[in-house]
Amino acid sequence: ETDTAALADLRFRYHRGICVRSGNEFFPLLLNEFKPIIMEFWVRSILQFGAEANVHLAKRYLHYIGNSDPDGAFRRLQRSVNEYLACLDKQ
Repeated sequence: ETDTAALADLRFRYHRGICVRSGNEFFPLLLNEFKPIIMEFWVRSILQFGAEANVHLAKRYLHYIGNSDPDGAFRRLQRSVNEYLACLDKQ
């Protein structure tokens, strides 16, 4: 059984960690400022797509990062956002 709140927090910390490791000082601050909204996004994503899909997506980002493929990571991010927005449109 998935602890949705715990997985959402893990996803938040994962993405914030990527931003910190990138050396960008602005994005971690932005993420912290908008944490309540971002957490709601992650909770809804986990409920909508499932825990396994969310973990798989995190692994995909690691693949792109490990292969120095920022364009691939960005395309995947765009696709994820569009999939999420499409689900909101159906509700």
